[in-house]
This record gives sequence, C-alpha cells and structure tokens, in this order.
Amino acid sequence: MAERLGIDYDPSREPDLPFITNWVQDAANQRAIFKSFYEDVHIGCSLVIPYAKQVPFIDDAKRVVMGIGVVTSLKEPPEHNHTDAGTLRSILWETMVGHSIRDDRKNGFLLPYREMMEYAEEHPDFDINSIAVFGEDDYFEEFSYATEQLSYDAVISVLLQTIKALEIIKECISGNWNECISWTKERLREVWLDRGVFPGLGSMLNAVGFRRGEIIAREVKARITDFSDYETLLQGALKSPKDFFSPLVLSTLGNTEIHTFLSLSGERKELFWLLSRMSLSDEQAEIVFNPELRRQYGIHCSDQDIIANPYILYEQSRRSVPESLIPVKKVDMAVFPPEIIRNANSLPKPSALDSENDKRRIRAYTISLLELQAQWGHTVYPLDKIIEEINIMPIEPVCHVTSDIMNSIADFLQEELWIVECADGSKAYQLMRLFEIDEVIRSSIGKRLKGKRHEIQENWRGIVDSAFEGQQSTEFEERARTEKSAILKELAESRLSVLIGGAGTGKRHYLLCYANHRKYVMVECCCWHQRERPESAWVRL
Repeated sequence: MAERLGIDYDPSREPDLPFITNWVQDAANQRAIFKSFYEDVHIGCSLVIPYAKQVPFIDDAKRVVMGIGVVTSLKEPPEHNHTDAGTLRSILWETMVGHSIRDDRKNGFLLPYREMMEYAEEHPDFDINSIAVFGEDDYFEEFSYATEQLSYDAVISVLLQTIKALEIIKECISGNWNECISWTKERLREVWLDRGVFPGLGSMLNAVGFRRGEIIAREVKARITDFSDYETLLQGALKSPKDFFSPLVLSTLGNTEIHTFLSLSGERKELFWLLSRMSLSDEQAEIVFNPELRRQYGIHCSDQDIIANPYILYEQSRRSVPESLIPVKKVDMAVFPPEIIRNANSLPKPSALDSENDKRRIRAYTISLLELQAQWGHTVYPLDKIIEEINIMPIEPVCHVTSDIMNSIADFLQEELWIVECADGSKAYQLMRLFEIDEVIRSSIGKRLKGKRHEIQENWRGIVDSAFEGQQSTEFEERARTEKSAILKELAESRLSVLIGGAGTGKRHYLLCYANHRKYVMVECCCWHQRERPESAWVRL
C-alpha cells in the first residue's frame, strides 16, 4: 500500500521489539500514514458521518447513521512523552476531528431517532425502520472501523437515504426539516460533482499495469476543467509524461504499461472507460477487466456482454466471492448519474440507458430485491410487493415500475427470473437459481410420494415405553405415549415425512428412540429455532 499510494513509509525506521505487532511504532512513519489518510479531507467541505454499530430501536447488524455534518477542524495527534533513553519516538493514533453538527441543524444535524421512538410509542402502526439510515451492506467494511474514508458511492447512498427519511420525519414531528432536506440535497450535488465521471480511473489504471494508478488519476483530475476532457487529457499525458506528471508518478512509469494503455482499442477501450465510471476497488477492477480472471471468478460474460448491459456485472458476480461482487448500486451510479454528469460526459450506446425504467435496470434491481428476500427465507416473492419495494428504493432517479411494465419485459426478465402463477391468479417471481434447486427437490419428492409405503413390523409402543420407563403413569402420559407411538410409525413407514415441533418438544429424542432399534441411514434434523443448531440423527428410510 505504501508503494501504491506513495506513502513515505520506511520499514528500517521501525524498532526491533521482543513481540510481534502489526502496529506502526515510529513517529515519522506514523505521520506519513496520517498525512496520506487526511490529505483529501478539506476543512469546511468534507463531510463527517457518525454512525453506531448497535441501537436499541433497530434489531439489525447494519451500521446506523446518526447524523451528517461538515469537518471544521483537524488536530494532529501529539507525540507520547518520552525519556532520553533510546531514539524511538511515537505519536498517539487518535486525530481529533471537529464537526459542524449543532442543535440548530443549520450546517449539519443528528437524525431525531429519540423523538421518533417516542412518536412510534404513540403511533403503534408506525415503522421506525422507515426513517433509519444505514451504512448499507455493500459498504459494510467502510463502516467497520473507528475512522474510515468513505467511498463516493457510500456517501451518496447515505445522503439519498437521509433525504427519504427526512421526508417522512417532517410529517411526524416539528422541526426545520425542510431546511435539512435542502442542505442534504446540496451536499449530494457537491459529492456527485467531486465524484465526477470516472471515480474508478485509478483502479482501472492499476488493472492495466500501472503501479500508482490512484496518483495518476488524482493528478489528471486536478487538471480537468471539463468532464469531457478526461480521455484526451490522459492520453496526451501518457504520450509526454515528463511534461505532465509529478516525480512520484514518473519514478514508477514504465514503457510497457504506457504502450499497453495507448494500444487499447475497440471493445477493450470501451470497456476500460465504462468500468472507470464505477467506484471499483483495485481487486474488482483487475478481476472484471481481465477476461481470464473474470472466468476464474465465475463471471461468465464477454467484454461485449458488459458493454451491452453493464448491470450484467452485478447479475454475474452476485454469487461469486465477496471481493469480486459488483453491487447493483455501484453499476447504477456509473450508468445513470445525475443530469449534470450525464450531460458533461454522456455514456455512449449501447451501454447508455433509454430511461430510468430501462429493462436492464429493472431486472437488476428485481434480482437484487429477490436476493435480499431470499436471505429472509422467501424463495418466491409476490409481484405486487416487488413493484412496491422497487418504487420506494432510495435510488436516483427513482424507478417507476408497474405491472404493465413488468409484463412487457417478461421475456427479458425470464433470462434470470422464473415467473410463478399463483393459485389466486396473481404472479410471483423467483430467482432462476432457486427455481432450478426447487425442480431438483420437486422431482425427488415426487418420486418418493408416488412410491409404495414401507411395511415395517415393530412394537412402537414398546419402544416408547422403554424410552420413558419410570415416569409416573397418568391419563395425560398415556395419551402422549399413544401419540409418540403413532409418530414413530409414520416416520418409519412414510417415504417422506416432516417432523415439526417447537423448541424443546422432543423432535430429536423421537429420532434417537427410533435409531436405537432399527437399521438406519443418516439424515439431517433441522431445528428452525433461533437458538437451536441443526442436529443429526440416524434413522431408516
């Protein structure tokens, strides 16, 4: 990282310690790291977003944004007190960051969660989740350390959610919330302009082979006066690098990577500039841009496929390893930024969308929604719920989906989704991968249900009596043992059976009673209780 970002870190400065540590100890190295970390933080301009890892009103592991303000000061950490023995000098790791969040909400604000909790108590039907602003799962790691630099896309996500939450809050409690909405919209505009057209240019240059792509991108951005000049300016700079770049870049530039970049043409060049519009990490850029790596990570699409439908990157990477996942919103912000960005450097066809309701965009967000619902156990999801939830997503521009639109693009959707006709005549959608799993299960279960029942001669009541020997005989106990005997008989003779019961009702004990008396094979007994883990038992089928 020090090499890639040009940080003046020297391992030889570090002391020899009698223990192993990942912490940097030398003050000069520490200051070099702090300088690099905070050099893009601008007083009076950069945003500060405090968050909590746990709050009492949300039963979720997501990070909850507590407010938004502007950085007003940075206080460098002091050096530790030291004696004159030895040469080691170290500084504190804490940097004090001043912010503009005040009770008057003029230049930043805390979200009124406490007041909204009181409102929710008085209005039981109110869903407090509707006004919670999250660090979304796509940016979880960015909200996982004490102080972290947020990506442009993470900040945009927070600002869009905040605007949506404030629109609800202003209808519930008094306050200058309209001013807060206007303030947030202005910050959103500023972030978009600073993000620009090509936030991923540095990572893409690294993917081509440059050693300090982020620094190259930063120095190009500093010279940009018009968003449409990027390609011309970068090509000119790489043709005459000594006239353009700083010594920090020149010391690492090689002829091979310069020639490689300048030789990009056709679809490879188109793909480079398309991916540069996305806030990709270095690893994501390398995987997606290089076809060989792309296939290794299970992303089965060509350069042409990505250019024709950028959202396919999300659709193909969603089941891959986390480091290669390209979130749908990351694609969406690249493909459909605000009008001021689109007009300055428009995305060429065929990548460009026809409208906010482009079928490619709708399908990607539908898949994203179904993947989320699958995590909650919904393998199918009603069409009317899909339409409702897409239409209220905190995205910009908003999707305005209707059942007629969904019906008109049904053929395109069915490349990734299965349409389910429900018994009441309504429609539901299912991820194709889940439909294929269901088909395997249906086929297996169907064969079992059509098969002949087992004929097993066994003294089931005797097995139960033996298992519960010594318990007091009562009328209730007699009924219970009769029921247990019938359960064991059904489990044994049916080609397919499901044993259902709450936690602690004896499901596992029934199976163990049976296993102690029969020839058996292994099956899983899944206990779907929050505090139970799946158990295994040996039973005969």
